[in-house]
Amino acid sequence: MKITVFANMSQSYKVFILGMAAIIIGFISMSTKDVIDNENYTVMYHSNTLFFIVGIILLSGGVFAICYLVWNAEVYQGFDEKHDNVKRMIIGRKSASELKHFGNVVSEIGLLFVGIGILGSPAFITFISSYMLYTLGRPEISYVPTLVIILIGMIVLIYGLWVKLFSLINEERNLSKIHSHSGIRSWHLSTGNLSALDSVSNRIDMAEIRKSKRYIRPLMILLILITAIVFNPLLSPVDGVHDSDLDGYADNVDHFASDPRLWNDEGISFTLNESENETCWVIVITQVQSPHQVNTNEVFLQIRDHSQIIFLPLPPTPLNEISSSYFMGAHFIDSAPLGYMNIGDELIIQKGVYKKFSDILLSDYTGWLNWGGIIIQ
Repeated sequence: MKITVFANMSQSYKVFILGMAAIIIGFISMSTKDVIDNENYTVMYHSNTLFFIVGIILLSGGVFAICYLVWNAEVYQGFDEKHDNVKRMIIGRKSASELKHFGNVVSEIGLLFVGIGILGSPAFITFISSYMLYTLGRPEISYVPTLVIILIGMIVLIYGLWVKLFSLINEERNLSKIHSHSGIRSWHLSTGNLSALDSVSNRIDMAEIRKSKRYIRPLMILLILITAIVFNPLLSPVDGVHDSDLDGYADNVDHFASDPRLWNDEGISFTLNESENETCWVIVITQVQSPHQVNTNEVFLQIRDHSQIIFLPLPPTPLNEISSSYFMGAHFIDSAPLGYMNIGDELIIQKGVYKKFSDILLSDYTGWLNWGGIIIQ
């Protein structure tokens, strides 16, 4: 018997550890991206099909292992008893009813966390906003903080149900023992009415326990599946959670859903006008469109000389760094108010360094967002 119990304990721990490892490795494998240089400083990120398929297989196997462990909780008696003993040591109580109460309280706390996370999530705010007369607009914020709260709540909720399930299993075992002893006593005693009544009461209690177990186990498995699918950014069918590039912003608010470096196009644009003299080209900013004042250190200048085979004369350089002097043949003249992009700001491009048909581009620090440009004619 001891050997069987030890084997069950060992097997249950192995199933749990292997299942969790498969889930983690599967998620990491699914998120693997192929990086492709598309020239002109453009980098494209694509999901690796092979790793994605392998990741789904590993993730599914891990989730199945955890669900199997939950469904066959009664098989691992040694594991159950050890788990119950740990819980009793934590809460300092011995009775099964107090242990069940502990599981109920933990489940309620987990459910509270889930509710708080859902109510504060960008996806829920967007959903509510769509049914209001006054639209709040799309909350372009990261889903990560509320998702963490929801996941913590789900884990606590599942843990509370796990404790409650084990307390019910122990209650059923104890009642089975009492029922057996009651049957023996009623057989030996000629006046066994009291034992018979106890036996009926025990059968009623056992029926209620089995009924509770019937809904707890499917509920736990359902919660595990929901956690593994709905709250997985790579698989989630929820628009406010699905995140193809895992940059923390859901695809429905991510203007660059396949690029983890960028997510928000703030609608910044500059209109440029060109003039020239004997020594240089003068590029004047004639229009600025932006929802806020743009600092000169936010805007980067690139110059690409398309008349040469290799066109990388000036890599992305912040304008505030070339406002005091020339840098590689380029100079920025900042008009008042200083430090901000304004109509009348000028770029001076030296003819001795750059040739006609050079591409003048204003962008963000990555060089990806094109906020305005002009080709020297």
